[in-house]
Amino acid sequence: MVGYRVHGHLAAKLDPLGLAPRNPLPLNPGHYGLTVDDFDREVMTTFGGRESRPMLLRELIDRLNRTYCGHIGFEYMHIAERNVREWIQQRIESDDIDRSPSRDMQLRILTRLTDAVIFEEFVRKKYLGATTFSLEGSETLVPLLDLALEAAAEDGVIEVVMAMAHRGRLNVLANICGKRPADIFREFDDPYSDWFRGRGDVKYHLGASGDWLAANGSKLHISLCFNPSHLEYVNPIAMGRIRAKQDRIGDFERRKGMCVLIHGDAALPAKASCRRR
Repeated sequence: MVGYRVHGHLAAKLDPLGLAPRNPLPLNPGHYGLTVDDFDREVMTTFGGRESRPMLLRELIDRLNRTYCGHIGFEYMHIAERNVREWIQQRIESDDIDRSPSRDMQLRILTRLTDAVIFEEFVRKKYLGATTFSLEGSETLVPLLDLALEAAAEDGVIEVVMAMAHRGRLNVLANICGKRPADIFREFDDPYSDWFRGRGDVKYHLGASGDWLAANGSKLHISLCFNPSHLEYVNPIAMGRIRAKQDRIGDFERRKGMCVLIHGDAALPAKASCRRR
C-alpha cells in the first residue's frame, strides 16, 4: 500500500492520448516478492478506513489501482505533517471514491466549465496581443471553486476570502466573484487612461467582492484580494483578513469564515525561498 501511496501518481492515466510515459514498475507485485499464487491470500489492511480489516490481496490490488492509477494522480506523501497526510489519505481511500456525481451535478460542472472556456476564448479573440494571464488549460478551476463554495455554504460558512496570483484572475473575477464582464472588457479598452495617469492599477492585479447565492438559499460574501505581485505573497494577507472577519463577528470556533488560497506554478518555491531568508 505504501508503494501506491508514494508512487501511484507515476502510473496514473493523466494523458488522454496515452503518449505520456507511465512508470508502473514500483507497483509491480513481483517487485515485493509476491506471485500470482499470493493473490488469493487474505491480508490485513487499513485501506478504506481507520480500522484494520481483512481483504483478499487480489481485491486490495484492484482497489489500489482504481484509486491511485486512474485518471487522477494523488501525490501527498511528501507532506511533513502526519495528521494532514492522513486526512488526505482517508478521503482518497474512502469507500465512495467510485461514486459518480449525479446528473444535476454533472450538468452544473459542464455549465461552469463552459462559462470559463467561453470567457477565455472571447478575450483571446477580442483583445489580440493583450496581456491576460489566461486560465486556458486550467479552466476546471472555475467549477472546482463553484463546488467548494456550495460545500462551504452547506457547512454554514458566510464569509470567504480568496487569494491568487495573476493566472486565471480575470476568469475568477467574472465567473466566481460576480464582477460584470462588461467592466472587465472596459478595462481592456482603457478609454479613460488619461484620467488616471500615474494612478490605478492593471486589471490582473485587481480584486473584487460580491455575494454568492448557494443552491440551498444561503448567501456567502466573497472577497478576492488585490495582488500586485506575480507570486503569492498575498496569502498571509488573505489569512489575516479572514481571521479579522472571524474575530469581528465572534466566530472564535472558526466555522463561519473560510480562506481559499489558489497556488500558481511558482508559489511553493517562492514560499520556500521566503522561509530561507
